[in-house]
Amino acid sequence: MRKYKIAIGLIVLFLVWLNVGLAEDAWIEESYIVIFLKKEMTLKLTFINPLLTEADLPSIQELPQKTRSDLAEYCRYRFGIINASDKTLEECASRPFLSEYWFLNIDN
Repeated sequence: MRKYKIAIGLIVLFLVWLNVGLAEDAWIEESYIVIFLKKEMTLKLTFINPLLTEADLPSIQELPQKTRSDLAEYCRYRFGIINASDKTLEECASRPFLSEYWFLNIDN
């Protein structure tokens, strides 16, 4: 019986891993771990939100390729935006990031 409980626990943990994402967001001198439900299942657990930094970012067209790919991946799994065109990434950038999700302050 104990083996079944362990197996069920591992299955539940794996399903949570596939469906829950974490993103560290810097927001006005504080850092938060944002917990969100992924729009698609993936083994990746942590994501980078390149938009919430204290520095002013250039427009979407002027972003470096690494930052742009991080943003596209973040928008895909957090908001379900698959197309990585300039227009869709602009729409993703205009969405609220902390207002609709759980977050933990990690600066304490």
